[in-house]
Amino acid sequence: MDRLPNYNNNENARINILVHNDLDGTGCLYLLTKVYGEDNINFIKTSYRNFVKNFNRLAEDLEKNNREKLIVCDLGLNKGAADKLELEKVKGKLLWLDHHQWSEEDLKKIKEYGEIVVDTNTCATGVVYNYFKDKTKFSEFDKELVELICDFDLWKLKNPITWKLSLALMNYDLERYRKEKLNKGIVFDNELEEIYKKNEKLIEKLIKKYKKKGELFEKDGEKILISFDNRDNLLFITHVFEKMKKDIDSLILIDENGKMSMRGKNNVLKYAKMFGGGGHIKAAGARIDYPKILRKLNKLLFLVGIYPKKNEIIKKIKESNNSKT
Repeated sequence: MDRLPNYNNNENARINILVHNDLDGTGCLYLLTKVYGEDNINFIKTSYRNFVKNFNRLAEDLEKNNREKLIVCDLGLNKGAADKLELEKVKGKLLWLDHHQWSEEDLKKIKEYGEIVVDTNTCATGVVYNYFKDKTKFSEFDKELVELICDFDLWKLKNPITWKLSLALMNYDLERYRKEKLNKGIVFDNELEEIYKKNEKLIEKLIKKYKKKGELFEKDGEKILISFDNRDNLLFITHVFEKMKKDIDSLILIDENGKMSMRGKNNVLKYAKMFGGGGHIKAAGARIDYPKILRKLNKLLFLVGIYPKKNEIIKKIKESNNSKT
């Protein structure tokens, strides 16, 4: 195994941590450094695509270097993922804190190897906060940060700053945000305000693009818009959908590598599961199996309006019989 990727490069770390590479995962990591100390942890912030690989890397490191614990946060299990995890290496040392939808089968399997807490009523940062709040002295800033991250991650948007912050952080280095902002008690500043203004203009452009180039179809009386775009623009799907939902019920975006992101008023998780994915009821994702040759060509194909497997994807959704799941 090559050198374990971490940000504090501490060979004497006691705890290994695996978190999702988004704001909620960053919030989990921020709180865990308060619990254990920055110098006592190794961590990886992972996408779902690399989740299994990175879990197994940390599991191997835990076994090899006799770390105390592996903590996993803000990461659910997509179909079949549990069978690929090297769980024997973390038996008795695993703590899993999450807020995604889990199957009873996967919950039972993970419980055989460690402790798991799943609460779908809050964000993952909230799960971490609730788990450790009686063991760690969190500050008032920490408590307010949890509320803000949950307001964003659960897309409640009750706090006026949530929309601005979430939009500004879409293409901002979240590790820099954790270290240079959160660790100094800063949530939002002038730098982020300028990024927010720039990204707000981008959202308007994307809406026009998806309306023009996307395909709108109906399933069970709901209007679903499917479109294709590059990976960077897919980061803004939640913001795009928020401004489009008066006209559509669900939005499905697919990037050149086959990553499928979904947002909906009701239930898009049922569609994600059809393609081997998972997530939340109103925010889910999956992956389309694009051959390597297509992944290399797709950037060019997308530019000229050719979207491989589009008709196949739409047909599969239209003909699905899972409207009540």
